[in-house]
Amino acid sequence: MWSFAIGIFLIYLHPQSFMLTAIYSLIVNLFGTCLAGPIGRKVDTLPRLTTMRTALIIQNSSVAAAAILIVVAFQLQISYYCNEPLFFVFVTLVTILGIVSTLSSSATKMIMERDWIVVLSKQDTDMLSEINAMMRRIDQVCLLLAPIVAGAFMTALDTTWAAGLIAVWNVVSFFFEYTLLRTVHTRVPELAQKETPPEENGKDLVASSSSQIIKQTVTSYFGNVKIFLSQDVAIIGFCLSLVYLTVLGFSAITVGYLRLNNVKDLYIAITMAVGACFGVFGTVCYTPFTKKFGVSASGALGAVTLAISYGVCLASVPFSKDHLKSIPVPDVSDGGCGDDIRRPIRNFWTYLDPNYA
Repeated sequence: MWSFAIGIFLIYLHPQSFMLTAIYSLIVNLFGTCLAGPIGRKVDTLPRLTTMRTALIIQNSSVAAAAILIVVAFQLQISYYCNEPLFFVFVTLVTILGIVSTLSSSATKMIMERDWIVVLSKQDTDMLSEINAMMRRIDQVCLLLAPIVAGAFMTALDTTWAAGLIAVWNVVSFFFEYTLLRTVHTRVPELAQKETPPEENGKDLVASSSSQIIKQTVTSYFGNVKIFLSQDVAIIGFCLSLVYLTVLGFSAITVGYLRLNNVKDLYIAITMAVGACFGVFGTVCYTPFTKKFGVSASGALGAVTLAISYGVCLASVPFSKDHLKSIPVPDVSDGGCGDDIRRPIRNFWTYLDPNYA
């Protein structure tokens, strides 16, 4: 829910521009990309259940804290046009918490997808493929339901209430997540047995100075690039990565742009849910397709389908821009705060956009 809601929340804090959303996405993704390698190596040296528990605590608590900050900002009527110093303080804190949640989420995914699943499959490639497809299916179902719930809350209640509910949900969901993971860990004894990589035995990965940390990170990054380029699928992987240099993935910047153009929260959520439905359908088709046509042919079919879909989206742009209605620029002669800074956030947004419902 947070990945969907944060783009809308930032638009509320900085109306008439999605520059704030773009900067937030850039910084969070940049840190996530640069620090994923060091985090992955550190995860490999720690016990599975302890690492998973720590990552979940950090991830859920950071999202909950960021959502609480959004609630406070809405209640105090903090925006780009009002209380500018506090605005930058809140945005900085939310961005830092976003970085922390992204890094901990990366650690959780690496633990589950690169370690736990391999152990559960018992080195059976067919079983590993099926488990990966099932995990992807679960992920897509969550992407299907979460935006609808968040969009419904924002439409029916209020953005302040929606941010508060997201904070509460992240606190409550931790206990369900950890209980399920602990159950799996208990029922599969192999998960309790973990071999530490030989080169990491007795080695403290935490450098003694900031310069050493930076040197380790840079060296590791270029080392990983060199390893990647030595693989047979390097060119194919690079070409595939270029496909994702697009705003069509419904990231925070895409959601923010749609909201800036007066598309209702619920409609954005429904559109994301439709995309997730196709994702679920893809995971269902993956296993029978690979069994019948092979991995290479199935991958080629997926790539062609992806290119066609993006082509349709690109062709629709000239016909759709006239239907997007931008939010009128507010009168900020009084700082954008009005007579009463304490009035509800919905009234404040109605002041900015009389057509908002």
